[in-house]
Amino acid sequence: MILNDKYKFMFFAEPHAASRAMSRMLDEIEGSESVGEHHMTHASGIERGLLPESGHLRFAVIRDPRELIASRIAHYQNVFRDMASGPSPDEIVERYVTAHC
Repeated sequence: MILNDKYKFMFFAEPHAASRAMSRMLDEIEGSESVGEHHMTHASGIERGLLPESGHLRFAVIRDPRELIASRIAHYQNVFRDMASGPSPDEIVERYVTAHC
């Protein structure tokens, strides 16, 4: 999580959305500092006294869920490609949705 008091913004990192690259870039801006854990929530930061309650623009970058699912399917197809009897694409999607949705 990146906090910048000079330009009054907070960047909240979301999983699987290039958040580490965004955090590194934003951390280089004057007045920025990395606060708490990478995937810290606003509520958690306030509870712990790490973040101001207001006065800063809060933003995050999220990934289209369809792109995330497509990426996971491609990954699992590569994993199972060399197996003689790997799951079908439909089974891969069903496994992913059951585990992550």
